[in-house]
Amino acid sequence: MAAKERGQNAVCNDTITLRLYEFNENAPAAVNAIEKVEVFYLDPFNRTSCNPDGRRLIQTFTTVTVDGVGQYSVAVPLTSPLYVIGRYVDVWHISFEADQCPGTRELHFGIGADKWYANSEPYLWSFAFAFRPNKFRKNERKNIIVEVTPNVPHISDLERYYADIATFPALFVTMAMRCGDCVPAEEDLRTVIDRQPVEVRNKRLGHFFLDTTDLDCGIYDIWFELDLGGNTYISPKNQFQIFN
Repeated sequence: MAAKERGQNAVCNDTITLRLYEFNENAPAAVNAIEKVEVFYLDPFNRTSCNPDGRRLIQTFTTVTVDGVGQYSVAVPLTSPLYVIGRYVDVWHISFEADQCPGTRELHFGIGADKWYANSEPYLWSFAFAFRPNKFRKNERKNIIVEVTPNVPHISDLERYYADIATFPALFVTMAMRCGDCVPAEEDLRTVIDRQPVEVRNKRLGHFFLDTTDLDCGIYDIWFELDLGGNTYISPKNQFQIFN
């Protein structure tokens, strides 16, 4: 099973990917070094006047993965009993210049309970998909934001249950250029993104990075798939435009 993101309802014994994005003058920028990443448990029984949120050091990581310019991550196995249900803070110790003392960045994540639900009927509900923006200029490189919303009865335990589980299933993107009455044999030639995973997730939102540099201007079909509970949910085909 792939590692979950910090906004994907992680449970004990999952692995969670903690990410940090650094910017300088509103552009992604590499730091000199990340000295370490400390993970603290916010222990309600450890609160004092000097430690108001009850921080208790759980783990320290000195190896950090560089995912791109200004993009860093560390994979944290949430092994029980070291990790328990509750709130955590990850503190990144960073030196921005070679001769500068490290500064810190503080981010948060949580561990919840397993999402169990019992019913006398099979998996019945479905999901709606939305995305933005729906057009890029040629040579733009930025994220498409995909939102997954459960279609379930309101004011019920089911609504809360499905709102939670919609955060962590595998989500995929496919995009193919529209060309009128193309014959089916040409479909593979028109497909420019073939069921690529949306890896960066924040609750019901997914962020898919799209580089249009090598894509032709025109109208594309774009659709999304969600794998959950042994079922595959596929959105209608939406239109996406690349223009000069």
